Amino acid sequence: GSDENKTKVFFEDAFIEEIVLLLSLSRPDIAFELIMNHKTVFRLPPSSDIRMRTEMLTGKDEFSSMLPVDYQEDDTHIYGYVSKPGFTRSSRREQRIIINGRAAAAETIYFAIRNAYDTLIVKGRYPATVLYIDLPEHLVDVNVHPAKREVRFREPLKISNIVGAALRQALRLGGIAINTTMPVCPNVANPQESKQLPSAQTEDSSFPTIAFNPPPVQLPLELPNEPAGNIVQNTNDETNASISTAV
Repeated sequence: GSDENKTKVFFEDAFIEEIVLLLSLSRPDIAFELIMNHKTVFRLPPSSDIRMRTEMLTGKDEFSSMLPVDYQEDDTHIYGYVSKPGFTRSSRREQRIIINGRAAAAETIYFAIRNAYDTLIVKGRYPATVLYIDLPEHLVDVNVHPAKREVRFREPLKISNIVGAALRQALRLGGIAINTTMPVCPNVANPQESKQLPSAQTEDSSFPTIAFNPPPVQLPLELPNEPAGNIVQNTNDETNASISTAV
């Protein structure tokens, strides 16, 4: 019926928008434009600052409720933005993770996020994140999922600890009182990996500029081999979407 078709189109549109959103977060140095059903969803200029890209995609109001993250330990760098405890979601759909330049899902990271917020949020609520994790490639296994969407880590407990430390530091610097007696290392032997996949910039001195240096890795999706600036057109009768990219 018509209601079923509308529901199908809604989910198709949401899926396309999320994929392009993840692509644009993975490569803020590339310009993106998404047009769906003859309407421009977003038009993003290239930038070396992930703050600008994050704010334009999340919206000014949501971005104002986020805290910057910038933490380095050993060869692992954690940076990006996380929401304050009072601004959570009913699912982890908005916990977006970019690992070595690729949008990914990893239960180790979801565990670390939950552990870092501890009692600051109630069970069943999830803080929004745009979290970049750069670490040596040999520590990441990207061959778990056919589309390389899900990843596992060679040292999951260590990575979980580092991410947790990064988020707790961000919360403390944001003036959030956290449980300082909580151990840095979560009391878990081996976080299990899940097979489930889960408009203009305004200046604000409270948010530092975080430079983005794109690593030499593939995009999370393989787009058709078109010259930069060309449009990839979906000719589905029900969902009409076009994506343009340019360096």
